[in-house]
Amino acid sequence: MVWAQNKQREPRQCYKKQNVGEEDDISTNHNNLPPFTLAMPSLDELKSKANEILEGKIDFEGQNKVEYIVRIWMTAATILSFVIGFALQSLKATFGAFSLSVILLSVLVVPPWGAYNRHPVQWLPLKSQTEKEKSK
Repeated sequence: MVWAQNKQREPRQCYKKQNVGEEDDISTNHNNLPPFTLAMPSLDELKSKANEILEGKIDFEGQNKVEYIVRIWMTAATILSFVIGFALQSLKATFGAFSLSVILLSVLVVPPWGAYNRHPVQWLPLKSQTEKEKSK
């Protein structure tokens, strides 16, 4: 979290010495802030941070790999959870096994792991104005 940086506040005093009238060294706050004051980030900052974390840039080969993994995993998880539920005669076991497999699959494919970014796209350079005019 980010510490608040508000310099307009007066220093907060925890207590004063009764006999002298001076602040104790322990009670003074050197940053002119109340102790343990945290700044609340704005909603835009939270959105941009969440977008940065969850964006997950992967290349086209990585997308194909993820699609293949999801297709195989979900098919196997569906069959396995059905067999478990049928053997135990329990819908709770069926949905529990399937939910666990979906959570594990999400951990496997949602973050932009390095294995999904091994073939970066090489974009063509921009044409300059003179090249655009020549091509017309």
